[in-house]
Amino acid sequence: MVNRRPRLARRTQHHRQPVLRRISTAPAPSTSLQGNGESSVLSLYVLNAAGLTKQHAVEHLASDLNGVDAAVVSETHFGAKHADNIVSVPDYTLFRRDRSICNDRGRRMKGGGVAIYVRSALHSAIWKYSGDDPKFEVLWVRSGDFFIGAVYNPPKPPYHLQSLISYIDGCVQELLRDFSTAQIVIAGDFNQLPETDLVAATGLTPIVRQPTRGGNVLDQIYVYDPFAYDVVRVVKSIVKSDHNAVVAYTQHGRVSPVNSSTVA
Repeated sequence: MVNRRPRLARRTQHHRQPVLRRISTAPAPSTSLQGNGESSVLSLYVLNAAGLTKQHAVEHLASDLNGVDAAVVSETHFGAKHADNIVSVPDYTLFRRDRSICNDRGRRMKGGGVAIYVRSALHSAIWKYSGDDPKFEVLWVRSGDFFIGAVYNPPKPPYHLQSLISYIDGCVQELLRDFSTAQIVIAGDFNQLPETDLVAATGLTPIVRQPTRGGNVLDQIYVYDPFAYDVVRVVKSIVKSDHNAVVAYTQHGRVSPVNSSTVA
């Protein structure tokens, strides 16, 4: 695999710089993933929430998590008016990237946005790609050697799909160059992003096989080690959404997460 920086597509939209926020809802973490006898593979919860700004949506999300290590949420619909303390989950550190794409009048386009909630007992921080581009709804969080990328590719993106694939590949290549032991996971709602092209570019493997919305697998998890997770389930979330959630974990991990009913 060649370590290279991709050529990004020329911007054709007005943008604001993306809002990257971190908020902890618990005391400073006192443990780390490595060296404490715990699994180095984080248990994951993935959901297109169709808006965490809906009444009681955050409370429903908190009930869903049930101790899962990290939650990747797309279509948060967060904006400047949504204060961190309103959308936080107890015992989790929140990282968010609100949609920053603007229309021709310079107004931020509504909807979109991604967030990652990580258990506050785990050391975690934002990792920022050197070629960061605000038109892509992509957020990276690091916990030890574990890097989680949250992605939302909207149904009608303001960019060519191949430019997003090149952007994700650039992120992966930079991580592999700078962190030789990096464990990389990318999750979120990819909509119609060509799976075979993303796999060919990054070398990652999709592990979600059951439909997450209607008859389609829109919400996906890509990993380097396809055997890292021996349990991958599609479940009905308590959060009101037209998407089902995905949970992935290893039976040797800390928890069998999520207060939800199994769909497949």
